Amino acid sequence: RHDDGLDGEHDHGWGDLDEMAQIKEVLCSRASLIYDVFSLCASLGSLGEEDIYAMTPVGYSIFCQHFGLVKPGSAHCTLSHLDVIFITCDQVEVDTQDDMFNRKRALNRAEFLNALTRIAVARYILSGDGVDVSTAGGLVFARGQRRQPLAAARGGEGQGRATRVAARHHALVLGAPAH
Repeated sequence: RHDDGLDGEHDHGWGDLDEMAQIKEVLCSRASLIYDVFSLCASLGSLGEEDIYAMTPVGYSIFCQHFGLVKPGSAHCTLSHLDVIFITCDQVEVDTQDDMFNRKRALNRAEFLNALTRIAVARYILSGDGVDVSTAGGLVFARGQRRQPLAAARGGEGQGRATRVAARHHALVLGAPAH
């Protein structure tokens, strides 16, 4: 939370409501990219299966490294800080069993959106880059988009898996059969 210090009926402890609206707009404008990145990183981080519903710590680490979010020596965005964000956003109840959409020790899509917001604040606001929350939200993906495509960066096996994951993802989103 990046609180603006407001008290009273308009602040419910959520911070600046304008900031919340701004980050929502940024995330919504990149929804397709976010879903594709989530599905691919979840699949690349899964152990043997092509699970596009749960991003394990391995998939999360692949995401953070590829998009240049780790800032060595930072007071807010080292790999350890990003690991804490993962743990904080993983909302599985301790006494519940895994389900397909919210596994233990893995982020589902809603939890990933929470993590993206926290990463944006840690990487670009708390580090003193002098940007607002909407700019920070956009910068999370900027560096990775300029690099080699994520699947290609993972090698031949990654590209084959990326093709299968994309087909499965689009089939689920569009209701079309996967090929």
